Amino acid sequence: MVLDKHNKKSKMNVADRDLKLMQLEEEIKKKKEFLLEKKVELEKKEGLNQYLELVKKDYIDFYDEEVNKKKMELQAMTILNDYIHFLEDEKHLVNNELITAKHDKKEILHEINKIKKELNKITKI
Repeated sequence: MVLDKHNKKSKMNVADRDLKLMQLEEEIKKKKEFLLEKKVELEKKEGLNQYLELVKKDYIDFYDEEVNKKKMELQAMTILNDYIHFLEDEKHLVNNELITAKHDKKEILHEINKIKKELNKITKI
């Protein structure tokens, strides 16, 4: 009984935390999109104002940093995915670990696809 209360409370805390994290991620995503849109806008207007060159450089630095960050995230997730695949193939896992590994692998693949989409979106601008 005591464990059930603790588990329910813990699950609610985790759910609340996950919801807040998702909201923060969405806000960060919107802010990045806004900044990238402003970068494109500045590139169009840079010929009109000599002072925009410094601002443009800041946006280009931001853009390059975002692209590099996404590439590093993609590389890290790919390494994790390969490692889990190796563990599955080499039979290093027992039943419960195998189930957890398959679940983790599914989440990692989802994250890889998400990062690829974000990277494509950034590099198309």
